[in-house]
Amino acid sequence: MPELIRNKKEYLLLVLFFVLLIFSYQFAFKKTWKAYKVNKSLSASLNKVNLNYQPDYLHRRNSSLDKVLSKYSLKPNLFRGSAIAQIANLAEKENVKLVEIPATAPELNTAQSQVQRLNFEGDYYSLLSFVHKLQKQNNIGVVRSLNLKVGTNYMPGVDKKLILELYFQILST
Repeated sequence: MPELIRNKKEYLLLVLFFVLLIFSYQFAFKKTWKAYKVNKSLSASLNKVNLNYQPDYLHRRNSSLDKVLSKYSLKPNLFRGSAIAQIANLAEKENVKLVEIPATAPELNTAQSQVQRLNFEGDYYSLLSFVHKLQKQNNIGVVRSLNLKVGTNYMPGVDKKLILELYFQILST
């Protein structure tokens, strides 16, 4: 009889092992296998899709570039006329005097852009206010560089004026 009980325990242990194996397959292995197949199919479909194409990003980038180009661009033949007139009007409002418009150096100009040097005279705060307002202006170009110098005045008792050398750049369209 003890052998019979021992055989029953062995069979019971074997049956419990298979039942446990079926439960573990149902709860763990089956779901893991499904998740693996889903992951594999999604990875394959993701490789087929081009993630570099983002139309919203391209639209925002193009509109930003158009804004930058509109700020820089002006017809080169109009620069001597309308842009310098606008700059001179702004300078007059800021109590700054347009002293000189020297000839443009050919090495500064390219097929895509034109650089014009303009000399202004005034006090420090007027010149800074003028440059600030000039940078805010649209459709006349952009300040490329500037240089402040003390003007040479040999008369005693007369305040020396500052001279602003302004290099102004436009893009040729």
